[in-house]
Amino acid sequence: MYALNHPFNIISIILPVIGVLLIVLGNYLPKATPNYMIGIRLPETLHNSENWQKTNRIGGFVMVFAGFILIITGLIGNTIAVIGLILSMVLIIVVPTIYASWLGHHQ
Repeated sequence: MYALNHPFNIISIILPVIGVLLIVLGNYLPKATPNYMIGIRLPETLHNSENWQKTNRIGGFVMVFAGFILIITGLIGNTIAVIGLILSMVLIIVVPTIYASWLGHHQ
């Protein structure tokens, strides 16, 4: 599109698509049973099915929230989109990891 003199912001398309994908995966995540392929696979979750269930439920909520962040920031603009992408990835990684570790120490 750029070569045809039609400026096109690919971020305004890609981030909302990734956001929708995260929403779909976030809704599926709490339904996953303990396995080594899909889900939040940490030592604490793989060795305790209750921890697996609770952590993947929180992880699903966080993924849905991060998906909405990506959709909104992707439609707003470039600088905000980068901040939204970084924020959502940090949330998806950090929140379930800390929660699983906390549950592992309190069970």
